[in-house]
Amino acid sequence: MSERQFIEQFTKRPGMWVGLPTWGRVVGWLLGYEANEARHGGPGFDGFREWLLVRSGGRGSNLGWPSIAWLIAFPDPDLEHGELGDFDQEHAKKVLFELLDEFLAEREGGAGPLGTSPAA
Repeated sequence: MSERQFIEQFTKRPGMWVGLPTWGRVVGWLLGYEANEARHGGPGFDGFREWLLVRSGGRGSNLGWPSIAWLIAFPDPDLEHGELGDFDQEHAKKVLFELLDEFLAEREGGAGPLGTSPAA
């Protein structure tokens, strides 16, 4: 199973892994996964932060990847994390999962989103 396939299993049912799948818990699990990969010599999400910076137009250059993904999901600079309702939580996770899948697909060699073939 590739790293991308493993992460897909998490994104399909994050509550199975973290209980109540809030933004914070999902990000915490992904950061733990990334740390474990680094500890054991795996690629983890190497380059994800830099990839997100390009996507964000350079916004958040002093931030970690979770905050840069947040800025992409919610470009309004005045929105605070504490203002999130359930719909916003779902939107933030959806955007994060899509970005992570796209990044991992590119790293694996240009495959399209999970379940699709690359464009001809």
